Amino acid sequence: MMTSDPKLIKNIYIKHYKNFSDPKSILMTPDNHVIYRHIINNSRGETWRRQSAVIRSLFADSRLKLFAKKITENLINLTDSLDKMIDNNNNDKAIDISQVFINHSIDLMANCMFSLKQNTINSVDNKFSQIIKQSTMPSKWRILASLVLPKFLVNVLDMSTIISRKYLDQFVRLTVQELSKRISLPINTGNDDDNDFCQLLMNRCPDFISNKTLDNNTNNNNNNNNKTSESQISDLSQTLTNDELIANIYTLFDSAYGIDYILKILIIYELAINTECQQKCYDEIIANCFPDNNKPMTGQNNIKFDYKTVDKLNYLDACISEIMRLYAQIYREGRIARHDYTDETTGVTIKKGQVIQFSRSAVHRNSDYYPMPDQFRPERFVGKQNKHQLIESAVYLPFGLGRRMCPGYKFTLMTIKLTMAQLLVNYRFLPIPGLTKLRSADPIVEHYSYYPGQLYLKIEKR
Repeated sequence: MMTSDPKLIKNIYIKHYKNFSDPKSILMTPDNHVIYRHIINNSRGETWRRQSAVIRSLFADSRLKLFAKKITENLINLTDSLDKMIDNNNNDKAIDISQVFINHSIDLMANCMFSLKQNTINSVDNKFSQIIKQSTMPSKWRILASLVLPKFLVNVLDMSTIISRKYLDQFVRLTVQELSKRISLPINTGNDDDNDFCQLLMNRCPDFISNKTLDNNTNNNNNNNNKTSESQISDLSQTLTNDELIANIYTLFDSAYGIDYILKILIIYELAINTECQQKCYDEIIANCFPDNNKPMTGQNNIKFDYKTVDKLNYLDACISEIMRLYAQIYREGRIARHDYTDETTGVTIKKGQVIQFSRSAVHRNSDYYPMPDQFRPERFVGKQNKHQLIESAVYLPFGLGRRMCPGYKFTLMTIKLTMAQLLVNYRFLPIPGLTKLRSADPIVEHYSYYPGQLYLKIEKR
């Protein structure tokens, strides 16, 4: 069953939440893969509540302020790379920004997740980058197989997952290597500036704190190196097992990296073809982030914004919100009825075991809620009250709704704001007639989520 009725969606996801459960993720089939079995998206009941408490703790405001510093570190590499591209093109040729932002997002998440100082943007052959792309990008052939082939044949061909087990295993090995390096180190209980997502998650893992290792290969190398005990975790109900740790590192990396580069490409595209909106964003940045409207020097790409200053950029926030309305990143979301259910508001009856799905695109592009829904109009979201009312009415759902709403949405928004503030104060993005348009990475992959392909623009230094 499909629905785009906000009242029904809100009742299912909030008011009558306990009457439904989540369908299994299409990421993997129910086999023995560590990511499938322990990923938070596939957990239920008390297991989900425990994992959710840990994941949500990563995105407290105090944590976000620290991660803002890591994000701005990577933005210097991004602006340096764009400067070189502009100079090499003599400032008059089309520039494809898609690969630049894919690589930048990999570097950014490598820093936030593992504190790795990658420079994928300027590296032709980067093994880390290749592993990330392979283990997070859906395969068009696997998606096609799941759509058109009989289920028994899909299982025989081992095509029932949108990402190959081979590539998922590569990510697990990469993660295990990084975790193994840290096992011999004391748990960090002091300086938060040294923390990354990996370390913060490890700090909630009693197996590590008890000096247990990931596999037998590391048992003999770490005896008595870690003197921290389980008692240093104040609440043992908010912990992860070893396998949950690995699975949710993947979840965080996959979710943040994928959404990050896609949203950046999309907002640059819309601001390039809507130059008046781009100018408004620039004027707002100058007015709110620089004392006495003292504009930065042309090409001064070492400017750094922080968590507090970008929070003032309401029009930029409205532009980002409009992008997430126009281009829903997950087309469908669903729930399974635990027993027969009749909705008190709409009168809709859902039988036990029946799946009910809603399409974010259908809700976000409904003209009853958004006049001229196919147009880019950030004014819809200007003012916190406007945005709050749209969320409360369940007609704006970029990160889901209710208890299973994406816990990292604040991190995503902060990352996009910091990046766009840095870019707009340094560059002007201009369309090229007949060339600047969104190209899908692949129409088959787009059935799963929107993945933009090449995007050609003219970029000028301010």
